[in-house]
Amino acid sequence: MISETDKQEPENGTETELLPAWTALIAPISNRYEKSFMNQFGLYCSSVGIEPVSVTDEVLAGFERWALEDGRTVSRAKQLRRDVTKAWNKCSETQAGWPQITLELIDSRPPPSVSLRGPRGPCSTAAASGRA
Repeated sequence: MISETDKQEPENGTETELLPAWTALIAPISNRYEKSFMNQFGLYCSSVGIEPVSVTDEVLAGFERWALEDGRTVSRAKQLRRDVTKAWNKCSETQAGWPQITLELIDSRPPPSVSLRGPRGPCSTAAASGRA
């Protein structure tokens, strides 16, 4: 059995058609943004032979890597992944016949920085030395 990671990633810039299962799944989507995101993801999945019922977070990570290799910036590729995840999860809740697979929504924001401010404001030399 071939796992999603063993499958060849599509060559960037090559034309691919949606697999019939993707065409049938995407056609009824009325929201143009969700439809656009699902179409992009469906084209990627079709190019590597992944049917909608086989979508996983691992497949989504491959889509993000492909977006980077296709020339998108890191932040744009992460945002595209988030947009696709949100659209997929919404469709799985609202579209009849959509695979009941919930994808993990990654947090693309950088981790919060550590603040040296205490409850009263920035650390002072006196406070740091115990003379406060």
